Amino acid sequence: NMTSLLCASNTKHVDQTPPYITKKLGESVTSEIKCSHQITNYDLILWYKQDENKALLLLGYLNLHFVTLEDDMKGKIDLTGDGRKESSLVVSDLKLNDSAVYFCAARMTQCCGLFRR
Repeated sequence: NMTSLLCASNTKHVDQTPPYITKKLGESVTSEIKCSHQITNYDLILWYKQDENKALLLLGYLNLHFVTLEDDMKGKIDLTGDGRKESSLVVSDLKLNDSAVYFCAARMTQCCGLFRR
């Protein structure tokens, strides 16, 4: 007996540009690093940094127009745009440890709450 399995993937497409960028120390990245998607009901764009040790670090996210940054990123980075379609990553006063791979991802806001009495 043989069993056939049909596997399908529901791939969501997110674009990020440019593939790389070079800046001098002390300069800033203003709107060159962009992320965009056209995924229905997705309203959240997350930004990550992968350093030379390959650790993936969440920088922050954009929910609609509302920016939430990790505490140690406040004053260093900013996010602009609209989580329903596009976002730009802003990095101020570049240092050597800002040299990394930056990733964006999109997803739908999932809200659930636990209530105690």
